[in-house]
Amino acid sequence: MLEREQRKEISVVLSQEVIEELDRLVIKEKVERSEVIMEATQEFLKQKKAREMRTEMERGYEEMAKINFAIACECTHVEAEAESKNIEVLGG
Repeated sequence: MLEREQRKEISVVLSQEVIEELDRLVIKEKVERSEVIMEATQEFLKQKKAREMRTEMERGYEEMAKINFAIACECTHVEAEAESKNIEVLGG
């Protein structure tokens, strides 16, 4: 748990429904509202960062797929030439 001097008090506006559910959880778990909100916020930020990382990775894979496809297309004639040479040399 973080030390008190590392924390900063903020004001958060929540719907009555969320507050009531939060209060039920606080009573059940015997913890403070701040602790629950802190944990929920940390989890939210962690998941958001993971989603952003996944999106960046997907973009990178898509870019690499385009580059790899372009390279493959450029080399198609070389492959055909090599195949022809093999057939010529091997007498096939």
